[in-house]
Order: sequence, then structure tokens, then C-alpha cells
Amino acid sequence: MLENEYAATILILTSGSVGLIWALIQYSIIAKISIRGGATGESTSLTGGNDEETLKRLEEIYTAIVEGAESFLRAEYRVCFIFIMVFSVIILVLVSWGTGWDAARGFFYCH
Repeated sequence: MLENEYAATILILTSGSVGLIWALIQYSIIAKISIRGGATGESTSLTGGNDEETLKRLEEIYTAIVEGAESFLRAEYRVCFIFIMVFSVIILVLVSWGTGWDAARGFFYCH
């Protein structure tokens, strides 16, 4: 029993460490990307000026990010809702089956 606890702890710590290392690698790759603007490939800075073109471009970027984030969250919530409903039904059926098809115990199972 004690060996299983150590194995689980090692698995959790190893998985977390691998995830953090992977995130650091991805961050370093993305941090190396420079932002180029226009067809000429000139470097641009969105914070360097106060002209109207820059402000319009910032507004376009902001709008695109907001629309994309909202769309993503709607899709994510839909998938999560479906998963939770299916998993809840599976748990209900398994607990009810394990208690002699007592649906009340399936809904309110306590040890």
C-alpha cells in the first residue's frame, strides 16, 4: 500500500515537472518571435505613437481578441456541460447498480 502512494506521488511530481518544462520551452519559442507589420516587413510598435491609424489598428485587434475569446468560451462551456451530464449519468447508474438499484442512494451517495 505504501509503495503505491510513493508511486502516485512520483507520477504526480514527474507529470507536473514535465508540464512546467514544456511550458518554459514553448514560452522561449514564442518570445523569440518578432512582430512585423505591413507588406514591407518593417518592425512596428503599437505603443510608440498616438496617431489615428495606430488607434484604429489597436481597436481592430481588441475586437478580434474579444470575439475569439467569447466564441471559444461558448464552445468550451458547451463541451464541459455535455461531459458533466454524461459523466453524472454514468456515476448515477454505477452507484445505483452497486447499491441494488437504489436510485435514492445513487443520487445522494455517502460513505
